[in-house]
Amino acid sequence: MTTITSEDRGALLALVEQLQTQHNDYTSDPIFLVQKKVVTSGFDTQYTDDIRWVDSDGEFADSQEHARLEAGYEASLDEPDGWTRTGVQETWETAQTFLTRKAAEQYLKSNKHRLGEGARVYTDSAYRNHETQLLQRTLPLLVGMLLALSGEVPAAPASDAEETP
Repeated sequence: MTTITSEDRGALLALVEQLQTQHNDYTSDPIFLVQKKVVTSGFDTQYTDDIRWVDSDGEFADSQEHARLEAGYEASLDEPDGWTRTGVQETWETAQTFLTRKAAEQYLKSNKHRLGEGARVYTDSAYRNHETQLLQRTLPLLVGMLLALSGEVPAAPASDAEETP
């Protein structure tokens, strides 16, 4: 049987507190996705408004170079040697999913070098995801029961109501 360490108990209590106090971004059953931007090239330029120039190394032209290449293309309808005019599509790819915004932001901060520019934390809903909803709903109770079984008493959740004597 696996035992829960004091470090695990602390992490569970912190997770429960975050779940109970974090802003839900006006979303029912929020989950937080760390996403990276993916640019896919090779689309026919007649079917997209996002047109870019790619050099022979696969690098996109910067805005100044793009303007120069577009002007030359409009005049001659030819692509200069070493450059390809292509349609692109930008999409968001989920790298990780989290129960709390705080954990998602920490992950993004420590992995930004791998995720690239423009990576973001996106709030989605666990609507119709019964497993995630069950975890979000019952985790505070389960942690309380676990602590009670181990002889510890969890701190009472913060309340807006004033206590009366």
